[in-house]
Amino acid sequence: MASSFNNAHNFRIDNFNVNPLADSLSKLEARVAAGAIHDSAERCDAPKCYPETRVAVQANLYRWIVHGDGEVERPKKMKWVTGPAGTGKTAVMGSLADRCAEDGILGATFFFASWSASIGRRRKTDFVTTVAYQLAQHREDLNNAVSTAMEENPGVLKKNLHVQMETLILAPLREVVRQSEGPELRGAIIVDGLDECEAEQYHDTKITGPRATPTRTNAQDQLEILQVLQAASLDPDFPFCILIASRPERVFREFFNPKRNPTSFAQKLDLNVEHNADADITLFLEAQFDLIRDRYNFPRSWPPPGTIQTLVENASGQFIYAATVIRLFDTGHREAPKALLDAILKMEVTRTTNSNPLEQLDALYMHILESSPDPPLSVRWIHAISLFHSERFDFNVFKVNTLLQMDPESNEAEHLLGTLHSLIQIPPLSDQTTTQYGFYHKSLLDFLQDPGRCGKLYVEESERRVFIWDAFVRVCASPKSFTSEDVLELHVHSGRAVISAALSALSKLPTLRPAKLGEFTRRGYLNGRLDLNGRLDLNGRLDLNGRLDLTQVEGLKDLIDAEMEGQRRVAVRAAEGVTKQKFDKPRADIISGLAKVEALIDFGEGEEIEEEVYENAKSKVQKVLDTIQGYLNRGELLRSGIRLAIFRPPNAGKSSLLNFLVVIADTAGLRKMKDVVAKIGIERARKAAETADILTCVLSFPEAVQQQQRNDLGSEASSHWQGLISRENTFFLFNKSDLVDSSPMSSPLLPSDIETLGLSLPSPGPQHERNIADCDLINAPKLV
Repeated sequence: MASSFNNAHNFRIDNFNVNPLADSLSKLEARVAAGAIHDSAERCDAPKCYPETRVAVQANLYRWIVHGDGEVERPKKMKWVTGPAGTGKTAVMGSLADRCAEDGILGATFFFASWSASIGRRRKTDFVTTVAYQLAQHREDLNNAVSTAMEENPGVLKKNLHVQMETLILAPLREVVRQSEGPELRGAIIVDGLDECEAEQYHDTKITGPRATPTRTNAQDQLEILQVLQAASLDPDFPFCILIASRPERVFREFFNPKRNPTSFAQKLDLNVEHNADADITLFLEAQFDLIRDRYNFPRSWPPPGTIQTLVENASGQFIYAATVIRLFDTGHREAPKALLDAILKMEVTRTTNSNPLEQLDALYMHILESSPDPPLSVRWIHAISLFHSERFDFNVFKVNTLLQMDPESNEAEHLLGTLHSLIQIPPLSDQTTTQYGFYHKSLLDFLQDPGRCGKLYVEESERRVFIWDAFVRVCASPKSFTSEDVLELHVHSGRAVISAALSALSKLPTLRPAKLGEFTRRGYLNGRLDLNGRLDLNGRLDLNGRLDLTQVEGLKDLIDAEMEGQRRVAVRAAEGVTKQKFDKPRADIISGLAKVEALIDFGEGEEIEEEVYENAKSKVQKVLDTIQGYLNRGELLRSGIRLAIFRPPNAGKSSLLNFLVVIADTAGLRKMKDVVAKIGIERARKAAETADILTCVLSFPEAVQQQQRNDLGSEASSHWQGLISRENTFFLFNKSDLVDSSPMSSPLLPSDIETLGLSLPSPGPQHERNIADCDLINAPKLV
């Protein structure tokens, strides 16, 4: 690609400074998962600890951040906070991060979330870079050290996490800490939801087909992050303590098990064991029921005595249970509040042979899901929403609804999900084209993927695939299809490569073949879907008995090919039969004229035939032809755009016109040439100019170029020029007037200015004015 400064000269740039360190930090910023930071816009509705709850847990963790574990020789700078789903780990970490930020002891945060629309929050890819960028904001010397590391190691962003940690965090920290200048670096790096980190879908290229599997697992990527953080915590110059929150998955249990990992480097805090959350859940429920009671003007005796204690026992230390119960009252559930509370208290828990600490939460989920008009179908929708939330699709609410609803006008989404607002984040209608569905808690998906927990609502993976497949397939049953045959439509949402691969796979099926050119129209005709002789009924409307005529078929093709709104509107009208109605009257006039002319020929002047029959018929047919030509011209303009040819002498400069709704042909410079190839180019330029709807003549202004133009224009070329510039649709644009000290041009430009270039300007006619403009006097091309 040619540079923008090719052949540029006589220019200078003043006060121009380049800061390579700032540029390096901007590259690092491009790899920041902004939504993973504790105070990001994406986390504006993230759960936080309710006031006066989880006080002991937060105090414990804050004290450890400030004072450490008390060991002098080998302090443990890493702590694992764990607990089952719903115990409030994310709320605790979020509230703690806010407090540390207020007190100036927050190093960095990263909140993983498998349900997030941001890939950065689901993957390890941007973990180290996000932490490094936050740390660099604390002190100028650390900022410079990180920027220098980026400048000296430009390929570090493509390295593994261990190299990134050493290059972007540990090495800069050593340099800054050992200099001992500036405020002390201390505080916490908080990592939440690490168990929700998902592996990138790297596939083994040696394995193809349905057995192909990712070469990395979620646990392997989670372990890699743990090892990177462990290496940092063991570095003597690393001044921060690291707080990790996750569910007690196997990879975490083994990593923090002293018997499996002999290095004593971390502490463990189990929220479900060491801190009883019952008092905090009680406080939360009492405050929320006070608000509900005031909202509905209930008496102070509601809820009945013992209700909150029952709900606390059902929660079993899981804040997610209490939060879901309250959301049921906040989301306009179809049951009245008192009846809803009674239903929650009377829910039967399905007992299993294995001890299930989540059985009350499961019962609550089951109760909410069964409130849907069609629980099994609602669960299939939830599975599909979860899939479409991933980066492979990244579909907004509107796209998901369009795919899954069998009837676009059925409003099936609201019908199925209207009672599930306490489980699913459903944006308002005005935001559904820009916002995705969301889930309040990952435990809902865990519940639905475990047949032992969700029981009859469990959907096998194969059934989920069939449901998703049906979302990408539409069956147009006969006789309402275009061909009056059963038609199967595949909706492939991807680029050309995937579409080509899908077509290639389909072509291998023995019962399938590509359609021939015009085959769908031919099949429609053979099956009686097309009518070539449609007539108007008594009201002047088409009477095709539900069939299509050829103009409607052409309208359908134009609709498929339409690229602009004007083209779409015209095509829709044609497909609806408007074009047919317009041409039925001219058709009748042509037949009438033909009949009269044939009568004149057959019977001659000896019979009683009106005088001037032929002239009248000819005049009427000519009007019909003019009408048809007008329709054709307007249709062609809408379908193909205006053809604009720009012609100019050599070295006149590029046109300043913008390509708005026109097809611009940039032609070769018109001049007399002996070279055969050049003659071919010039001849094509002349033909383009002759067939163009609008001609634009670009002329260079400087005197030196003017003289060259006069020399280059031979007599043959000059005569051709005169023929082009005398046309009514020729526009004159003068270029490069800024290259001369004084301009003989008038302002506004006059036809006489053309003569300064040695060209005469024939008048286009008394009713027309010449179209002249100076490219250098206007910001955008316009006519004066």
